[in-house]
Amino acid sequence: SDHPALRKFLNEKVINGGAIPGFHQVQEMYLGAVYEREKEELKTLLAGKPLAVIFDETPDVEGRCVLNILLAPLEKDHSGRILAYLADTVFLAQCNHFTVSVAVVRCLQEYSIDNEDVIVFDTDNAAYMKKAFTAALQSLFPNSLHITCMAHIMNLIGNAFRKPFVQLNSFMLSFSQMFFNAGSRKRRYLCFMTNKLPRKKASKPPVQHAGTPGSLQCSTTHSTLDCTRTS
Repeated sequence: SDHPALRKFLNEKVINGGAIPGFHQVQEMYLGAVYEREKEELKTLLAGKPLAVIFDETPDVEGRCVLNILLAPLEKDHSGRILAYLADTVFLAQCNHFTVSVAVVRCLQEYSIDNEDVIVFDTDNAAYMKKAFTAALQSLFPNSLHITCMAHIMNLIGNAFRKPFVQLNSFMLSFSQMFFNAGSRKRRYLCFMTNKLPRKKASKPPVQHAGTPGSLQCSTTHSTLDCTRTS
């Protein structure tokens, strides 16, 4: 409500729109109470029901690890669908099987979920997600099983069809690397820059150009032609 365009709209188009509080007042006076009320309602909704726990990690714009945890009661609603609810969003200093499993267990404890009620853990196909289940979650939640999302399974099937086309695969891999920096590399770079220059906000790492370590070994101008020849 503090954006100039929105504030102008409220003042001109809404009766008493100028009385609508700014985001600081909304955050300090209302948001906390609304959050706690919604959390209690969600606890009541999930209590005693078999659950699927869905969690996935993604980097944000600053390269931090963000873990989203969703809880889905395995009962259909009035429309015949199974709904998942966002239970928590956790910022992790490091993303590995230990930090992920600790965050998931803490979330389930906050919602007073019985260990026996967790039936499914649904994640992507990453190695640390698998280890989070086998090394920690499997023993804590005896009725649970681990499944990976269908998109990753379909990706594995697609990879089986691509294997015979070696040269094409090499070209496509080289082409995709032109636009890609691994999330872990971004996080290490941002952490390094923050430690070295604490008074300045760290920016994204520069894009590597051809000929530098870890980049493509093809010229920028003739990248397609050179990659095709080397493959």
